[in-house]
Formats: sequence, structure tokens, C-alpha cells
Amino acid sequence: MPALAPISIQGASYSWGHIALAMQTATGIPYESRGYTDLSWGESLDVEKGGVMGGNRAPTKRSMGEYTADDATLSGYQADVEAFLKFLASQGGGSYGGPEFACTAVFANPLELVSTLTLHRCRVIGVSSAYSGGNALLKQDLTLSVMSISRDGNTLHARF
Repeated sequence: MPALAPISIQGASYSWGHIALAMQTATGIPYESRGYTDLSWGESLDVEKGGVMGGNRAPTKRSMGEYTADDATLSGYQADVEAFLKFLASQGGGSYGGPEFACTAVFANPLELVSTLTLHRCRVIGVSSAYSGGNALLKQDLTLSVMSISRDGNTLHARF
């Protein structure tokens, strides 16, 4: 997906962060949307130290570690979230919680580097909404179970 170009007004450049999502089901069917506003994720590598020797008993080795990708939360406008859930349900026999998909987010701020984050083998495991009065657009949150994460093609875990 192309990044947004900065807007120039009276010689000053203005820009803002932008999230564009490209999702692809396990069967290879693509889905794109720009109606998402927030994405949060996390990952960790639990490394064990060992192999102590010498007088100070300091560790001399460490394990490759056990990798864990945390659940991700994706927030978007209600119409976009509902359209995506209907798309997933059409792929999953009526269930939007069944199909696996990859979720690629492009974070574009034209004054900074563009970065790409891919959440691999996602499944929807929760949907939440909060509505309040006013003129703001309605939003929904999706909770995604994520198997692994890559940033610009690089991973925290070792590849064998």
C-alpha cells in the first residue's frame, strides 16, 4: 500500500501517522482496509541462563529462548470492522472466529520512515464495543490471537 505524501501549506510540511491494513486468509484471499485507527501488540523471548563456572558463579550460556506473541488489539470504525467480520464469516462457514489470516499494517508518516508490521496466523478471539453519545464515529475493537510477529521482515525469535 502506498504511503501518504506530506501536505505542504505555505511552505510548511504537515503529516500524520496512518495505518493501512492488508489481510490475507490462509486460502490466499486478500482484504484491504484503511478504516483502522489503533493497533497494539507485544512479543517476548523468555531466555534461560546457565552454565555457571568460576569463582564468581556468573552464567556462561543462555538458551535460544521461548518465543511468545501476545494477543493484539485492533481498533477501527464500526463499518470497517463489521465489513471485515462479514468477510471472515464468508470464509469460515458463518464464523468469523475460525479463519486464520495474516495482518500486515503499514505505518506511514511521510516525515519519518515507513515501517511494516505483520501479525502472522491471526484469528479473531474477541470483539468489543463501547458507544457513547456525541458526534464521534462509532468504533469497535477486535482481539486477535497471534502466532508470531515480524517487523520489516525481521523477527524477535530465531529462524531455523
